[in-house]
Amino acid sequence: MRSNDVAGGPGPAAADEGPPSRTEAALVWDVVVTHADADVAWARWLSWHLADAGYRVTTAAPVAATPGTRPPGGLLLVLWSAAYQRQVTSPVGGQAPPADAPADPRALDAATGLGPWPARQVLLVRLADQPRPAPYAGLLAFDLFGLDATTARDWLLRQITTIAAHPAADLVPPPLPPSPSTTQADTHPVADTERDPAAASATPAAGTDVEAPAAPAATRAHQPHRGFPDRPAPPPPRRTPVVLGTPQLVATLRQERGHPLAVTFSPAAPLVVTAGTDTCVHLWQLPFPDPPRLAATVGYGRRINQEWARVVTFSPDGHTLAAAGDAGTTVLWRLTAARPQPLLTLTGHRGHIHDLDFSPGATLLATAGDDRAVLLWDLADPDVPTRAAILAGHRAPVRAVAFSPDGTLLATAAEDRTVTLWDLADPTHPAATVTLTGARGPLHTVAFSPDGDTLAVAGRDRVVRLYSVAEPSRERQIAAFGEHRRAVHAVAFSPDGHLLATASADRTVTVRILTDPDSPGPPLRLAAHHGAVHAVAFAPDSRLLATASADRTTALWDLFPDEPAPAPSPA
Repeated sequence: MRSNDVAGGPGPAAADEGPPSRTEAALVWDVVVTHADADVAWARWLSWHLADAGYRVTTAAPVAATPGTRPPGGLLLVLWSAAYQRQVTSPVGGQAPPADAPADPRALDAATGLGPWPARQVLLVRLADQPRPAPYAGLLAFDLFGLDATTARDWLLRQITTIAAHPAADLVPPPLPPSPSTTQADTHPVADTERDPAAASATPAAGTDVEAPAAPAATRAHQPHRGFPDRPAPPPPRRTPVVLGTPQLVATLRQERGHPLAVTFSPAAPLVVTAGTDTCVHLWQLPFPDPPRLAATVGYGRRINQEWARVVTFSPDGHTLAAAGDAGTTVLWRLTAARPQPLLTLTGHRGHIHDLDFSPGATLLATAGDDRAVLLWDLADPDVPTRAAILAGHRAPVRAVAFSPDGTLLATAAEDRTVTLWDLADPTHPAATVTLTGARGPLHTVAFSPDGDTLAVAGRDRVVRLYSVAEPSRERQIAAFGEHRRAVHAVAFSPDGHLLATASADRTVTVRILTDPDSPGPPLRLAAHHGAVHAVAFAPDSRLLATASADRTTALWDLFPDEPAPAPSPA
C-alpha cells in the first residue's frame, strides 16, 4: 500500500506564529482552505461541504502574511491550480528571489504561503492536472478534477478525518465549479457508471453483488451518515499511540464465481480492486458514506484454462492497474473515467506469477514467479517497456516481492525459506546485500514499513517475523509472533505506520499496534471469514481494512468506528 494519508489534526497555532488577534482567540479552525483569487468558487464549494460535514472551516490567501494574522488551524488545504502556482511564485515587490537562494525553512514558508504548518498537516487538492514544483512536490495530494459533484464530495470527505461542529451560515450548496481552463486532464482513475454509459456496459459482472450489513444504533448523539442509517460520523484523527477498539464490518463484496485471492486500494481515488479464481479483476467504487458498488470488471486470463489472477496492485499515482497470475503474464491497464483500458502485457516468466510491485516512482516493476526468478521491468517509457534485470538466486518459487519506500531496496521472499534484499543503486545490476534465513518453512509474503526501517515476513510456519533493515547489509530480527494456527498468507502495514495486519489460512485476521516495532502491541483478532484469508490491504486513510477470503467474499472493516475512549484517571 502507498501512503496518501492525511496526517495531523486540529491543534493550537505553532509557537512562532505570534499571539492571535482578539477575533481569532476563540476560534481554532479544523481546516484552513488556501486558494488563488481565481479559485474562489472552488474554495466556497469545498468549504460548504466540509462545514456541512461538521468541520470548522475558514479560507486564507495563498501568500504568507505577517505572523499573527493567520487563523490557527489543524489542517491546511491548498487548492492547487495554475492560478495558485502563478500567485505564489510571482515576485513580491517586483523583485524575484535569487536563483541560488538557500533553502531556508522560513524562506520556504514565505514563498509557499504555508506559514508555520508542518508538512504532515498540509494537503494539496489538485483542481487540474497541474505540475507541482518544489517544495509542493513533496506534499500529500489528491485530485478532484474529472469527477462529478457527488463523487468529488465523497472523495473529499474520505480524505479528511477531522470533525468539529461549526454550522455554515448558508445552507444552499454551491454548484461544482469547472476545472481551471489552463490545463484539463483527460483521464482519472475512477469509473462512474452514472456519468458514462460505456462504464455501465462493463458492469456489473454476473453473479457479483454487494452486501452492506445493518449498522448498529448510534450510542452517541451524532448526525447519521447518508447510506448507513444511525451510523456515527467519522471520529477525529487518531493520536499516537493508536487505541484499537472493536472493528465494525461496513460492507461485504460477494462473488458467485470463484473467490478473491488479492485485494488493493487505489492511492488516488475511492476505489478497491479484487482479483481471483474467476480469472477476472473487479473494480469497486467506494462512494463514502454510501455502500460500495461494482464499477467495472476486466478479464485477466482464460477461464477454460483456469488462469487465476493471483495478484493486483496500483501504480503509486493510481493511474495504472497491474494484475498477474497463472497465465504467466502481467497485464497493465490505464484507468480512465470510463473503464480500464488495456495498456500492455509483459511476458517472460515460465509458470505462474505470484506477486508484483511498483517502485515508488513507478519506473520499475518487479514480478515474481514459479520459475524461481524475479523480473525487473523498466517502465520509464510505458510504450516501450524493457527488462532491466533478472534476479536469480532463490532455489524455489518466489512468492513475494516488495520495494522499499525510497526505492533503493527490493525484498524477495521464496519457498526456499529465505528473503533476499537487493540494492537497486543500479537497477540493471541489482546486488544482493543480505539473505534472511530465520523462517522454518516456505515464505508467502513480505512488506516494508512506511518508514522503510522494518520488514515483515511470514509464511507456512505461522510466524510473523520483523527485521530491522536500517542496515540492509546485516540480519537483525527484532520481533516474532505466532498467534495464527495455520500458514500466514499476507501481511500489510498501515500507510500511517501505526498498524500491522496479518491474514491466515486459519480464517482469521489480526491487527496490532506497531508504532514501536521493538514492542509490538497485542493482536486484535478478527473472526473475519468462513474460509482461508488470502489477502489483506489498508486504505490510504489507514482506517479501512479489506480482507479477501476463500469463502467468496471480500470484507471491508472500519477499524475505528468510534472515538477512542479517554484514558482512565490515575487513582
